[in-house]
Amino acid sequence: MIPRPLLEILKPQSRSQTQTKPADVTVRPEVLRQLQEVKSSRIVSIQAFYYPWYDSPNYNNDSYLHWNHEYLPNWDKHDQHVYPTGHHIPPDDIGSWFYPKLGPYSSRDPAIIDQHMKWMSSAGIDVAVVSWMPISETPKGDYSWDSIIPLLLNASEKYRMKLAFHLEPYNSRTPETVRNDIIYLIEKYDDWYRVTNINGSNTIRGTPYDSLLIGLHVNHEHRFDLQQAGFDGLYTYFASEGFSHGSTMSNWPALSTFCAKNAMLFIPSVGPGYIDTRVRAWNSKNTKERDNGNYYREHFKMAHTAKADIVSITSFNEWHEGTQIEPAVAHTDNNSTYLEYDKSPDEYLEITLQMVKEFFLPHHENIPMQIANVV
Repeated sequence: MIPRPLLEILKPQSRSQTQTKPADVTVRPEVLRQLQEVKSSRIVSIQAFYYPWYDSPNYNNDSYLHWNHEYLPNWDKHDQHVYPTGHHIPPDDIGSWFYPKLGPYSSRDPAIIDQHMKWMSSAGIDVAVVSWMPISETPKGDYSWDSIIPLLLNASEKYRMKLAFHLEPYNSRTPETVRNDIIYLIEKYDDWYRVTNINGSNTIRGTPYDSLLIGLHVNHEHRFDLQQAGFDGLYTYFASEGFSHGSTMSNWPALSTFCAKNAMLFIPSVGPGYIDTRVRAWNSKNTKERDNGNYYREHFKMAHTAKADIVSITSFNEWHEGTQIEPAVAHTDNNSTYLEYDKSPDEYLEITLQMVKEFFLPHHENIPMQIANVV
């Protein structure tokens, strides 16, 4: 989901956002020449954003948490159209245009976690980037995401993967609370390393908690803000081409060059498509069709062209925004028929593996030759 503090700066900015398919990506030759001069090839880590916020009554709760997502209010107060309101009613009616192969599952179920890590590893993904916020910020009625981190760590280790933390926005977040979050994570999960400016009052530089901090690049000027603040790199996250400066693929080579010149990591986010109108009914202008996998392939191709240091995938299982590569199946409820992948439920895991093999060296050895089946 889009972090709440970013809503205003992420409003549509150009007519390119109304396209459902990306135009051919063109990059000025001088930009590519500069990129070649400052960057050399390296083994690239493939990382996927992973969301631990789903729940199911058939596991250990009374609700289909997140599967029952509400329809969100419109950003545009001048839009006079009438849109759906209320919550979805699982298990047949969920807040997504796709239906998971595993059904509306619980993120707390060890069998689900094991299957997810098995799928990701078999697709050439070597890091799961799990969303996290402090226990104190857990919404009423929800379970703490922190409570399942031990399960995720064990499963990722089992499948030769690593776990990284994606610090989500929360209402009381400040530089001091972020510092405390990092200290907490390192002290509790001491295999994890991840953040700010060396002269800041809350700096962790030069302390036992010195970490690798990657910041979100949305608008054009954010690269300079991140560099001046002492971040170690930038990522682009959004899977809707043209939605932001960072998510526009033609900008990636220049961003990569900027990062190389400033000793920062460039981490573009590739995605299979985007459709969130089952939670933002008014946002069809940002829908991006999957185009039989070609949208996803084009993202990987440009990440390779831009000499990414790390490739992040948006996402493994963000079902609300339709960016998931997790297997999906055909399903029909009383009101609508869910979208299907073009070839098979596992299609986007298979494409991921193909793209990793074509453009990037697998990060770990003995990568499977086929996608792991459901067990």
